[in-house]
Amino acid sequence: MSTPQDIVVFGAGGYARVAADAAEASGGWRVLAFVDRDPAPGASLLGRPVWPESSVLTGGQFSGACLVAIGDNFQRQRLSERIGTERPDLTYATAIHPRATVSRHAQIGAGSVLLAGVVVNALASLGKHVTIYSNAVVEHDCILEDFVTLAPGAALGGAVRIGARTFVGLGTTICHGRTIGADCVTGAHATILRDLPACVTAVGTPARIVRNREPGDSYL
Repeated sequence: MSTPQDIVVFGAGGYARVAADAAEASGGWRVLAFVDRDPAPGASLLGRPVWPESSVLTGGQFSGACLVAIGDNFQRQRLSERIGTERPDLTYATAIHPRATVSRHAQIGAGSVLLAGVVVNALASLGKHVTIYSNAVVEHDCILEDFVTLAPGAALGGAVRIGARTFVGLGTTICHGRTIGADCVTGAHATILRDLPACVTAVGTPARIVRNREPGDSYL
């Protein structure tokens, strides 16, 4: 087995913890530190130091691979773009928990995180910095664009397409062949039977649109 490569994890919240855990469980990565905007002096997380963001982005404290583990899709994209501008030498790790099942015919974009129990089937395609939480299922031929998040237990039928930065809520079911636009949010345990346009929040079974939203709006 090859020696794990050191990485830093941008973020210091719940998602950062589970992303770091998946990365180390995979055997390919070793978390050197977490990176947060303004940590308290001497702060630590999971036994690792928390470095100030400025020390990495402008101070050059680390060189190598990183995970951008910010739970909000819009903010994850903004930070990734900033890293790309200020530290183009940093590469993006992909963390796949060993108890995730990923088809050899699926494509997983750089910076994505797949937690335990996830299933990604043949010819599914995940963009960059996609987050799939525990026990979510992505069936054959699905397309998830960049910065999508699937909450725990979400289930996508075959050939579903999900636009950039959309958040699919806890236990949501999306039926075969549906298209969900960018910057959408689905409520917990929603059942999506019809296509959804971009920038809406949909809840219920069957799901109905309850409000419009703008990119960057809060999920709730």
